[in-house]
Amino acid sequence: FRPTASEHGVDLEVSLWDKPLCYPVDATRLRQALLNLLINAQQAMPDGGQLRITTGIDDSDLVVSVADTGIGISEEDASRILRPLFSTKAGGNGLGHSITQRITREHGGTLSFESRPGRGTTFTLRLRRPGPSPEDP
Repeated sequence: FRPTASEHGVDLEVSLWDKPLCYPVDATRLRQALLNLLINAQQAMPDGGQLRITTGIDDSDLVVSVADTGIGISEEDASRILRPLFSTKAGGNGLGHSITQRITREHGGTLSFESRPGRGTTFTLRLRRPGPSPEDP
């Protein structure tokens, strides 16, 4: 995604957990969920900006955050942003966030967000890991 971000004036910063994270996931589906978040974040910054991806552990949860410095989500739209077919973009199909939420739920996780209009949005994907410590290979 870095070349696409760069083409749109978006500075991509990635901060990964310092140890391997072993979670049972469908890599293809989770990749699609994350790509949806990245695409929406990039589109929320029409004049460029900062996009930060972080991974980590909170208790036994895998946490992936995608934070942008874009236009943010209005209070009015916040209650609808994860619904299928809701879009604020001309020509948008309104499926990206709802698909990401569905994929996250299929993995037993949650998708949440915090937004400040005019200042940016952070989406947080949390996955519970059954079994031993997430740091075990």
